[in-house]
Amino acid sequence: MFTDDDAGRIARAFRLGDGAAFTGTLARGEQGQVVQLETSSGLWAVKTSFRPPELDGEDGAFQAAAVAAGVPAPIVVFTDGGELFAEIRGLPVRVYRWVDVLPADSGLDPGRVGRLLATIHQVPFRGPAAAGSLVHRADRRRWLEPAGRAAGRGPSAVRR
Repeated sequence: MFTDDDAGRIARAFRLGDGAAFTGTLARGEQGQVVQLETSSGLWAVKTSFRPPELDGEDGAFQAAAVAAGVPAPIVVFTDGGELFAEIRGLPVRVYRWVDVLPADSGLDPGRVGRLLATIHQVPFRGPAAAGSLVHRADRRRWLEPAGRAAGRGPSAVRR
């Protein structure tokens, strides 16, 4: 995917420090790939997409606002010019602070999950990437059915 020379290009574009090198940690998801980059200032997640991403950077701006509001999420790194993406060898690349993901935990405290969701929905942000507008764009029934099953009463029991 990337070469050692690309590590330096990415580090310069996002002001990540010196001594940039890929660690070999690579993950593949539904939307793209993530490779770990180590520099003098820490570990970074370098992301590329399989499909052309929307390059307006609004998702990055929303995530930065969410982190500032206290949502535990990877810190978004913008380029020296304030952009979410940099083009490296023809690929749009974005960078986040590296976060180790723990295994799924079905024993999470529902109160903490609810407080987290409330915090996300209260992020002071306007535009299509705002959490409230994401819910409005979704098919409401698709959201209500799992909530009703989780409550053990079916979707009709969930308040609409």
